[in-house]
Amino acid sequence: MMRRWWLLAALAAALLAVVFATAPAPVPDFAGLAGGGSEALLLARDGRVLDRRRTDGAVRRLAWVPLAAVSPAVVRRLQAAEDRRFLEHGGVDWRGVGGALRAQLTGGPNRGASTITMQLAALLDPRLGRAGARGVGQKLIQARAALAIEARWSKAQILEAWLNLLPFRGELVGIDAAARGLAGRSPAALSEAEAAVLVALARGPSAAPAVVV
Repeated sequence: MMRRWWLLAALAAALLAVVFATAPAPVPDFAGLAGGGSEALLLARDGRVLDRRRTDGAVRRLAWVPLAAVSPAVVRRLQAAEDRRFLEHGGVDWRGVGGALRAQLTGGPNRGASTITMQLAALLDPRLGRAGARGVGQKLIQARAALAIEARWSKAQILEAWLNLLPFRGELVGIDAAARGLAGRSPAALSEAEAAVLVALARGPSAAPAVVV
């Protein structure tokens, strides 16, 4: 009896340790995310841009773009490529997780189970976004962070934040920098073909040009 009690206590302690160790960072306020671009603008009194100056030499991130100002083709293609059940799950795609585990156990091809919300969690939390942060512990933090984000933000807010923080190619971060840097136009004016290229770049930012086209 005593041995069973100690075993239960050890299991409870281990579970608590996992819970504390995988606690995600607090969910930021959505309204506070806008801004923080890599360029400072000098504006005329009528709002015209007179000059631009880079304030960040590492990345190029332009204005925060509302979801309604992004081409529906881009949103549709990215959502289909990255997380086709985005509107159905609450941050973690448990069907995708099951498929990934089954592939691991059966020796099948690797299947990603990361959702758009989980990717956003990694973009918001430096612990999860750094290179090599792919261990089980990090994935648990990422999953818990995604559930917390979904509890506070709408699906439209999640998509908007993800599109504005997503790295595309080289120094380009966010849909505005990607659209203007790669296609020379605003995110709202992107064509179906340009949307397809941006989707390929989002999935493989460092892929060779021949692979992208």
